[in-house]
Amino acid sequence: MEKYLSCLRAAVSCARAERIHRVATSRLKGVTCVIEGLQDTGNVSAVQRTCEAFGILNVHSIKRFPFDTWKQHRRISKGAEKWTSLHAWESGEECLQSLKQNGFRIVVASMEQKGSKTIDQIDFSTPQAIVFGNELRGFSDVVTSMKDEDVHIPMHGFVESLNVSVAAACILNQATFLRRQHVGSDTDLSERESALHEIELLYRTISGGARSDADIAQENRLKDELEMILDSPNKLQPLVELDAFINTVQTRRRPIPPRNKQQQPPPQQ
Repeated sequence: MEKYLSCLRAAVSCARAERIHRVATSRLKGVTCVIEGLQDTGNVSAVQRTCEAFGILNVHSIKRFPFDTWKQHRRISKGAEKWTSLHAWESGEECLQSLKQNGFRIVVASMEQKGSKTIDQIDFSTPQAIVFGNELRGFSDVVTSMKDEDVHIPMHGFVESLNVSVAAACILNQATFLRRQHVGSDTDLSERESALHEIELLYRTISGGARSDADIAQENRLKDELEMILDSPNKLQPLVELDAFINTVQTRRRPIPPRNKQQQPPPQQ
C-alpha cells in the first residue's frame, strides 16, 4: 500500500500531498447524510459542500419525484462534489434498507419539537444516517415508516424553520463533533481505510479537470478494486487499474530542466 501512496504523492506538490493526507485521516463514515427529493437542486450542492467541510465521507440523495435531477451547482458546491461520494438512489426504501443493513440508525430532521430529540441526545456510539426532506412536502411515507428517531433544532424566535441547507449545517456540525468526541479521534476509519481513501483522493487530484469517458470508466474500475480490497483485507490482490494509472502518470511526467543562471545586467545609472 505504501508503494502506491509514495508513487501518487510524488505526482503532486508536497503541500498538496500533506493536505490530502490530513483530509483522508479526518473522514467519518459513522455519520452520513441523506437528502430526499429536494426541490432546489442548489440545496443539494450546498448540503454536499457542508458534508465535505465537516469530513462526512458519503452523501446519499434519494430521487422522490419524476422531475428530480442530479445537476451540480459548482458555484454553490465550490468543488465539494469532487471530494465526496454522492450516492444517487431511485428508491427511498432501497437506500434506507441498505443503510440499516450496514448498521446505521435512521434519524430524520424534523420541524416538530414534541416527541423529538435534540442532536446532543442522539447516541453516536453507533452509526447514524441523518435524513433531510423536501423543502415543501417534508418526508415521504417510506422515510416516515422506516425512521428510528426524530431530531429537531431548538427555535427561540418567531420563525419556525430554517432553510434546509442551513438546518443541515447546524445539525451535521454538531453530529460530526459528537461522533469524533465518542471515538476519540478525528476519524473513525481504520488505517487501511484511510490509506485507500487517500489513494482515491490523490487519484482524483492527479486526473482532475475535464475528464473523458475513458478517464471516468478507469476511475470506476479503480473504485471497484479498492472496494474489493476492503471486502477482503487479508487477501493480497494486485491493483491492476492503479498500476496502469501510476505507469501513465510516470510516463507523462517530464524532468524539469535546471534554470539557467543568467547574469543580470548592471543597473543603469
